[in-house]
Amino acid sequence: MDSILTRAYSVYLNESVQHLQEIQTLLSSQKPSKEELTRAAVRFHTIRGGAGFFGLTTILQLARALEELAKQKEFESSEDLNHLKRALAQLQSEIATLPLDPSELSVIRTT
Repeated sequence: MDSILTRAYSVYLNESVQHLQEIQTLLSSQKPSKEELTRAAVRFHTIRGGAGFFGLTTILQLARALEELAKQKEFESSEDLNHLKRALAQLQSEIATLPLDPSELSVIRTT
């Protein structure tokens, strides 16, 4: 695989983990502020963009859904926030299962 693509993938993985940690912190309160939700939405958007670039469809779909949830900026109940946190846990799980070596991804074409 092209070394530039390999480096880009490595950066994507590292930054995604950082974004997820930041999102976890932003959503740690019982009622995140509008600013915290906006910041979380931006991070979901960034994860989504990289997922699209690398053809990671499941991660792209989860990040898109989470971005939209975070953009609501108002949760009617604690169940709404819990739903967001459950989806976040699913996204974290998907990212954690990604291979460290991008050549192991069947979705990236090297030609």
